[in-house]
Amino acid sequence: MNRAVTILALALSAPLALAAPSAAQPADAPAEGAEAGETSKAGEKTKAGQKTKAGKKTKGAQADGEQAAAPGVEAAEKPAVPPADGPAPGTVPADSPAAAPTATPEPANPLVPTPTPSPAPPKPAADGFGDLPSFDDIGAADDIGDLGGDLQANWDAAAGPEAQVSFPWVEHHGYFRLRADLHYNLDLDTFVEGGRQSSAYRPPLTETVTNSRNETSFAQEAESLAGANMRFRYQPTLHISEGLRIRSTFDILDNLVLGSTADGYPRSSLSRPDVELGFFSDGQRTPDSGIDSWRDSIRVKHLWGEWHTPLGLLSFGRTQAHWGLGMLVNSGTCLDCDYGDSIDRIMATTQLFDTYLSVSWDFPVEGVVGLPGNAGQPAEDGGQPYDLDQRDDVNQWTVAIFKKPHSLEEKEKRARSLDELREPTFDAGLYTIFRNQAIASDVANALTGEGIELARTNAWSVTPDIWFDLQYRPNADAGIRLQGEAALVVGEIGRLPMHADTPPAGCAEVDPSDETGVCAAPVNSARDILRFGYALEFDGHYKSLRYGVHHGMASGDERQGFGVTDNARLADLRTEDIDDPAPLSLFRFDRDYHVDQILFREVIGAVANAGYVKPYVGYNLVDESDEAWGFELSAMGAFAMEQAATPGDDAWLGLEFDVKIFIHEYDRFRWTLDYAVLFAGEAFGVSVPGGERLSPGVAQSVQMFLGMEF
Repeated sequence: MNRAVTILALALSAPLALAAPSAAQPADAPAEGAEAGETSKAGEKTKAGQKTKAGKKTKGAQADGEQAAAPGVEAAEKPAVPPADGPAPGTVPADSPAAAPTATPEPANPLVPTPTPSPAPPKPAADGFGDLPSFDDIGAADDIGDLGGDLQANWDAAAGPEAQVSFPWVEHHGYFRLRADLHYNLDLDTFVEGGRQSSAYRPPLTETVTNSRNETSFAQEAESLAGANMRFRYQPTLHISEGLRIRSTFDILDNLVLGSTADGYPRSSLSRPDVELGFFSDGQRTPDSGIDSWRDSIRVKHLWGEWHTPLGLLSFGRTQAHWGLGMLVNSGTCLDCDYGDSIDRIMATTQLFDTYLSVSWDFPVEGVVGLPGNAGQPAEDGGQPYDLDQRDDVNQWTVAIFKKPHSLEEKEKRARSLDELREPTFDAGLYTIFRNQAIASDVANALTGEGIELARTNAWSVTPDIWFDLQYRPNADAGIRLQGEAALVVGEIGRLPMHADTPPAGCAEVDPSDETGVCAAPVNSARDILRFGYALEFDGHYKSLRYGVHHGMASGDERQGFGVTDNARLADLRTEDIDDPAPLSLFRFDRDYHVDQILFREVIGAVANAGYVKPYVGYNLVDESDEAWGFELSAMGAFAMEQAATPGDDAWLGLEFDVKIFIHEYDRFRWTLDYAVLFAGEAFGVSVPGGERLSPGVAQSVQMFLGMEF
């Protein structure tokens, strides 16, 4: 009986032996980007000696959500794991003494297996190109050890005397967040029913004429909008061998509004028949795109492979894209980010002395894609789709050359320069994007291929982007950091597309066979592209005091609107003065490059046709190696570069004040409470019929943020 119980206990304990935690970084590895004086998006500074995800202390400070300098690349080493040819987990080698047919005494407690010694730490991977950056930004706050360092499995519960870890194995990272928002007057009191509005936000439904015409809804002079949303981001890495791995990003219930997708509301043919009114709804149903939500429950955001070779790193698939500060290209990996840039690409990276070189072939737009079959019938699903024409593709190539520490040796050298020798350090890089397209295509019916409209564009552009990072720590209590990024877009659209709904104004020849008068030969439809933008970030600290100034500028043009959420820019170009066409000069910052809480992030959507200056100061009341409790105060003034494009024909965008308190357990937990108030400028004023002018009001916002990361 005792022997049967013992066998049962060993069988139940075997699954426990297979539960290995995520890889931990080597003890001597400083965290990537861990530099003194560095501040996070929330303004917290990570002190020297803070703990990383693996519990190891770093040399400097890590900015939450800080991005790598490469075009979407981060440091990645070959995973260092025990030999793959060892015994399977929980098994006993044939030549082990435990395999001999000798009797062994039963344990005193048959439900607890006999303890076995832990295995020796695995040997590190061989030197080479394993420290090259991979084309992603999944672990912006992780060190390269997190990508395959010491793997400490819980083998104490195994039945055998020694257990080994073998390929393949999975590494786990991600985060869960919940945000609760209260917005007040974000429509700026300038909404006009059926007319223009100067904010991306509309008033509450009860305040619009359309929703207040019947007796069941009333105008209540409401100004506030409140709600909460959540996201679980899971970022597993499947290590196939020391040189091969598959990386991915899954967003689960992505920005799902709490209380949405109710099981019986709103009423539809798919609603529960026993829920006659939303008041009687019992709870939520699973989000299904096109049924009760416009997003699926699980969204695959990235999926790509990496192959480490003696020559460098090859990445291929749908990858993250990032460069420098994230002003132009931003992977959106910060806890409070919403978008994130993804790109289908094949990229090779190698190291030349202390400089990295990356070259990629990208697939930003492939045009119309279909399946084999009769053009008049829907193609059968399940086969291999193909590009219906190469001439409508947007072709893109990138070249990046940059200097930034990525390997363990480079980071240790950097830490000695900053913390021991007290020398300033300087990193920099150049990222260039080449793009062209000959023909643009619109599709009326993607299944049958019918209604495909082609329009020649002959468009091209070149975008050089330069980035730099200067750091200096004069002593153990103080540090400063200056970062900058600047981008220029130069190119041409050889011919603006003239679609079927385009009026024939400016046409040298009208197609007589088309009753709509489609422009067969538009006059002078070429447009030059000339855009420019830059961002500067100066951050410093003295003990627990943090301070800094952030500044940026994005060029604009005189066409109406900011071109982010309020206007389709090319629609205006077809009816403007064709004798003196202005270049396309509107530059937009990436939407995940956050500089405030209301003006650019909510009202406009991003920094566009604007300049800003933002000083800030913060203090950590609790300043430990693994956590910080503190606050931050900031003020930002903003102005339009081209006032003619603003709704109110004025250059002053407004003045915003932000107050933030936070509790931050580094790389584990974050709680923040933000309050922001915007005194909108006359640039957001709106003129209404009759000559009346609506001046913008004061907008306010409160946000509570809860986040956990692993």
